[in-house]
Amino acid sequence: MGTLGQGRVAIVDTAGRVIPKDRGWMLALWFGDGQQWVGPGHGAAVRSRRVDGLPVIECRSRLGDGDVVWTVAADEDGPVGRVLIEIENEGDAPITCAVAVSAQDGKGVSARVSGERIVVGRTPAVELGRLPGDVVIADGDDLHAVLEATSASTHRPSIERAVDSKDGGGLAALIPIVPGSARTIRIVHGREPERTVAPPIERVVDGWGALVGRGAHVALPGWPTHLWPALVSGVALEQPTVDDVDEAAAVLAALAVAGADETSVRSMLDEMLDDVLGGRLRPDRWAPVGAALALAARLDRWPSPGLHDIAATVLAATIERMGGALVPDARAALIALAGPRAGADAAAIEPRPSEAGRLASTILGQAEDGRAAPIHERLRLLRDPLAALLGAGPASRLDTDPIVAIRAAAGATWSWATEEAGDDPMVRAVLILGIRRLVLREVDDTVWLAPGIHNAWLGRSVDVTDLPISGGERISYSIRWHGARPAVLWEIDGDRPRRLCAPGIDPSFESTDHSGEILLAAPEWAEAPS
Repeated sequence: MGTLGQGRVAIVDTAGRVIPKDRGWMLALWFGDGQQWVGPGHGAAVRSRRVDGLPVIECRSRLGDGDVVWTVAADEDGPVGRVLIEIENEGDAPITCAVAVSAQDGKGVSARVSGERIVVGRTPAVELGRLPGDVVIADGDDLHAVLEATSASTHRPSIERAVDSKDGGGLAALIPIVPGSARTIRIVHGREPERTVAPPIERVVDGWGALVGRGAHVALPGWPTHLWPALVSGVALEQPTVDDVDEAAAVLAALAVAGADETSVRSMLDEMLDDVLGGRLRPDRWAPVGAALALAARLDRWPSPGLHDIAATVLAATIERMGGALVPDARAALIALAGPRAGADAAAIEPRPSEAGRLASTILGQAEDGRAAPIHERLRLLRDPLAALLGAGPASRLDTDPIVAIRAAAGATWSWATEEAGDDPMVRAVLILGIRRLVLREVDDTVWLAPGIHNAWLGRSVDVTDLPISGGERISYSIRWHGARPAVLWEIDGDRPRRLCAPGIDPSFESTDHSGEILLAAPEWAEAPS
């Protein structure tokens, strides 16, 4: 999870532990009811999910006859963000929560409790919101065994206690929670005071929901409600830099096609342009940046004074330096956006295939055979149908419904983890780019609806809302079925002349109207839905 200002702030693992970014320690929660203690590796498995698909994680653990729920989110207080953890006792009996701090690498931690906070090293790290009833030390011992030896129902007055462990272990502050109540603790920066009062986690959820809601939305047959928000919000909180230009370019392009507003990309876009124009990025790595800027320029996203002029300069330089690494259609797309400055130099460039050029072609939706570009290398760690999704031609149907594979690969916390990263933003970004090609394709001024339609969609609704198209306009459309015949309803927010078609559904359909509805013929390749 993270924020737009600080990017990723922390992760929550499968055991419900919270691992702050670059802090060297982690926080785990243990729960006792006087009979037993449950926590990481002990007791019932933790059930976790993203709340509404957003970067807010809800974890549940069974204790006795009820559940203990802790919800984790981040907000922007301080230079590196703050983590909020709300702990709720849904059972009928009082419980004790042990807020445990230990080293992330298992080698030990120097920590102490001072008043209402846990201090790691010399820095305040966790604000407990109240004095703990007791402090448990596990210096090199198993924390679970130490807790089991501690009475969960008897609390001594709080005193300052510390652990300076070299052999594992850690420290836990014990806090009582009565039935039906909740406690909020905070992981803070510590080197300076908190600047704002911590908001309720519901407000964090509302903020992310509003951010995602300002952009496009896609709902396909069998599509879980939270899939699109999980993709978009997960990409939006990333802040890639020149150190991973491929990831930065893919994220920028994905946010452009998802209709994200300028607040989501401003700092990343400025840094990307500075890195290119300031010479910090090698010219042989410019192609993905040029492609991402080309896509954003075509959609006319994030207009601001001078941005298009700077983007045109980068595009022209990209073509001059790297044009040979791009497939012809992708090179032509860049030339058209960069203007006449790039045309003459690009015509003389000899082909020089490269990984940067292949990624740039992927971003622009082009490949050697004119079909949509193949999946990026990292996505091959997922399932083959995802490769089919990004390899679909503009009028082709897929043999396998990719939505099933996308959802299955997402996992319980919608992270699309790969062997290379626990939560890979490149996967999210390229999936967004591929899903756009599944529901929409632009060829000059022609807009193709549902180019990746699949047999599994027959008789089931499709809804695309406010998807950006060229010239800064947006399109919304829905597909509903009347027996074997699909009805299409559409609306374009803009007045640019366009031609609509749906060759994958009914090749005879064509319209230049900016809004309308029509009952199309039953697809020749489909049987009537039962």
